[in-house]
Amino acid sequence: MRRIVLILTLLGLFVLVLLLNKQPVDIQNVDELNGLESNQRVHIVGQVISERKLSASNEILVLDNGLNLFCACTISFKGKNIDSLSVIDDYNGKKEIRVLRIVVKG
Repeated sequence: MRRIVLILTLLGLFVLVLLLNKQPVDIQNVDELNGLESNQRVHIVGQVISERKLSASNEILVLDNGLNLFCACTISFKGKNIDSLSVIDDYNGKKEIRVLRIVVKG
């Protein structure tokens, strides 16, 4: 009985590790958000054309491809090319993109 439980536990951990290492989906424009689920990781590349402050540490970054990213950042990214790892959130029936990590390119 203990061996069966051990095997099932190891199998469950293996499946969990596979799910956590799933590659993020590349997004190029707003239309691609419709087919995505909540809490799905996405990869976004673009140039920040404007920033809007929501509070002292929260901003909305508007990219050149029309995507709005919700960022808890303290520095300005306006005019810079960014590479972002983000997650999809649902808020009031709309899909939003919450930034997990931003890297400035070139």
